[in-house]
Amino acid sequence: MARRSATECAGVFDICRQLRLIQESQYERGRKLLIRIVSMLTKMTQESAFVNVTVPVTVPDLSSKKR
Repeated sequence: MARRSATECAGVFDICRQLRLIQESQYERGRKLLIRIVSMLTKMTQESAFVNVTVPVTVPDLSSKKR
C-alpha cells in the first residue's frame, strides 16, 4: 500500500513539472528520492514475503480442574 502511494506521488510530481509548478532541479531531486523510496519499499515487501511467522498457541487443560 505504501509503495502504491509513493508511485502515485511520482505521478503527481510529473504533473507538477508539466504545469511548471516546480523547478526542474526540484523535480530531479524529488524524483530521485521517490525512486529510492519505492525501491526500499519493494525490497522490504519481497523480504517479508519469505519470513515465516509461527505463533505459539497454548490451550489450557480444562479436564483436570475441579468444578
